[in-house]
Amino acid sequence: VQTDLASHLLSMFLGAAQRPQVVYEQLQQLSKQIAAREPKAFDSLRIDGVLALADQRYPEAIELLRQALAKSPDHEETTTALIEALFLDKKPKEAQDLANGFLAKHPKATGIYARLYRIYVNDGQLAEAFRVLEREAQQFPNSSACVVRMAKHHISWDKDEAKAMELLKRVMNDPKQFPE
Repeated sequence: VQTDLASHLLSMFLGAAQRPQVVYEQLQQLSKQIAAREPKAFDSLRIDGVLALADQRYPEAIELLRQALAKSPDHEETTTALIEALFLDKKPKEAQDLANGFLAKHPKATGIYARLYRIYVNDGQLAEAFRVLEREAQQFPNSSACVVRMAKHHISWDKDEAKAMELLKRVMNDPKQFPE
């Protein structure tokens, strides 16, 4: 029950524009309770890692999240948090390698694509960033959101409105392929 509650609270905490203090404190308490039962448990490590990330204690967050992933290497949310911590700690190459490695094993990991795209854009690797969008669109061929992100890239970075409009028209003119 505690680990399920922790998962829900972490999702709520990470999804909130402003991180609610009451949720932060509840997560701290849950982490302590889980660790009391099982020291260095996956859930207490990932909770503590996410809280360290939220507090901008990036080296600590990286260490805790790595320890958590050593126990559960395929956990998408923890991997996403570690990618974010590496990026914010100015370790884009490590973040890229982790994201690409995870996507090689788990190509449907939607949150990883967004993080990887942002890392490449921030690093000025716009062609590589666009390839991330293409990979995502291959995995989710009926996602109009993927196509819209590609169009936005063309407008924002390539300054190519014609390519953007071509993509957007494809979505608008094919409601069977893009039902959303």
